Amino acid sequence: MEKQITLEQAGTACGKINSMIKKTTSMLNAPLRLLGRYYSYVIERDLDMRQTKAITEAQIAFFATILPVEMPILLHLAACIWFIMSLKKCRSLLK
Repeated sequence: MEKQITLEQAGTACGKINSMIKKTTSMLNAPLRLLGRYYSYVIERDLDMRQTKAITEAQIAFFATILPVEMPILLHLAACIWFIMSLKKCRSLLK
């Protein structure tokens, strides 16, 4: 009987950990969901999370290409390639 009580307590602890992880994940995804709603409003069509992540990645790649002015040319080239690839990804996902 003691083993059953121990197993139930261990199951409860795992359940609490799982629920805590789900809440944390939900809280961390909240800004991305808000961005998704904003993008949906601007584009005037519903977007899923994959499309929202692709648009956000394209914006980050754009700023990585433009903003660091004194970056070595190879890093500029890598950022430019990343930007082009993320634009292609956006285009394929938004069709």
